Amino acid sequence: MIRLGSTATPVINTPVQALNFVQSNDLMYRTALDMTGFNLPLYASSRNDDEKRENLINICVSSAAAFILAPLYAIGFNKLMASVFMQNQHHGLFHLGWQTLDDKTGEIAIARLQELDKRVQHRLTQGNWFDKLGFVQKGLQTTSHQFKEAITAIESHPEVLESIGKAKVGVLALDLLLTASIVNLIDPVKMWVTKKLSHKDRFTGSEAYLSDADLKALTQPTDSNKEQQGHRKKSNAFKIGLHIACTAAPSLAVLGVHNQINGLQNSGKTVPGWLLNVRNKLDYTNALYMTIGGLFAICLSNNLVHLIWARDQYEQAEDLVKYGLIMPSFFLGDRLFNGNIAKLTDVAMAKVGYFEAGTFIHPKHTSWWGAEPKPIQDAMEQVAQTYNYPKKTQQAGSIASGVFLLGFVAHSLAMAGIFTLGNAITKRWITKDLTILKQNTPTTETNKK
Repeated sequence: MIRLGSTATPVINTPVQALNFVQSNDLMYRTALDMTGFNLPLYASSRNDDEKRENLINICVSSAAAFILAPLYAIGFNKLMASVFMQNQHHGLFHLGWQTLDDKTGEIAIARLQELDKRVQHRLTQGNWFDKLGFVQKGLQTTSHQFKEAITAIESHPEVLESIGKAKVGVLALDLLLTASIVNLIDPVKMWVTKKLSHKDRFTGSEAYLSDADLKALTQPTDSNKEQQGHRKKSNAFKIGLHIACTAAPSLAVLGVHNQINGLQNSGKTVPGWLLNVRNKLDYTNALYMTIGGLFAICLSNNLVHLIWARDQYEQAEDLVKYGLIMPSFFLGDRLFNGNIAKLTDVAMAKVGYFEAGTFIHPKHTSWWGAEPKPIQDAMEQVAQTYNYPKKTQQAGSIASGVFLLGFVAHSLAMAGIFTLGNAITKRWITKDLTILKQNTPTTETNKK
């Protein structure tokens, strides 16, 4: 099959080349774009300066954890675990997934590492403009050397695969624990900042709808000050306990799943397919970035912490609506948004006879609610191989790039719709409760009578 950047492939225009690079990188495609599609509507939906500040804290902390801290943890832990469990064998071994490690002969693991090294060699010789940069070339050469070292190690001692498995469990558990710990600090930190800068201990999103006095009347109508302070201390202790439990949950899930699988295997029992599937989803891609399972575990933990630290029933209800809808949109939206756009494009192009069916989607991965979009590079390669017409190949790249961008825009608009819906529900609920409260509260003149 013809590869982009080879002499047989026509020159690709810069926008398509850039989008192809973004889409083909797991971290940027699954995380950076989705987070951008979340962060922009989140900030835009802020109702006042206090909420803008809180949302900015959310964006900065979550982005730093995803793109700076988590990868650094993985690099550091890989080296640490390699020295502890694998007698200083190079951490290129961590590129092996759980399914690859199941084969104790090492044949599947070696084949996988050879495949990965082949991809690196292709990027070294025929990569795009980014791959040609000096520091990228140096990193790719180091990675290739790591793969070759790992292959030699497995050929000599296949039993090293067992040590790799143990080390990867430790790396993943520690990584999830630290990442969840940082991300879950968003709510306590933003509440502390609001309290220090604005001297308010309240849900900032309700500022546009009611005064401090009205909020106090709605949320704490009967408690005396003494009882209120005692209740708050107990409540904070309970919240901290739940916060710690939610933070530890992703790591405990990893340890629990692997312990259960090892127990079943050691006793000679069959491991259920769903349990293996959960294990396989909780892994790394490129030995550095979490797969969709790890991201889901972190997001679920963080969303539960949002509910725990809600400052009143209105914030809790709003968070429940927003994050309850965001979770399925975030993790199912690829087929729902990108997939359907690609599916419609594919049908339209095939109907007019310009491209064959299956150019922009994987035909075997379609369903009534969407499809799996074909990456820009794959679509161009298929057209180049089928038609051998450079202009048609460039057009396929432009169309696939447009599908990719439209999918991102659709995801971002969905996030904006969810935030707008949450804000509207809060406003309606507060307005209704405040009206009822004022109707049931005697006026000053009535009290005098």
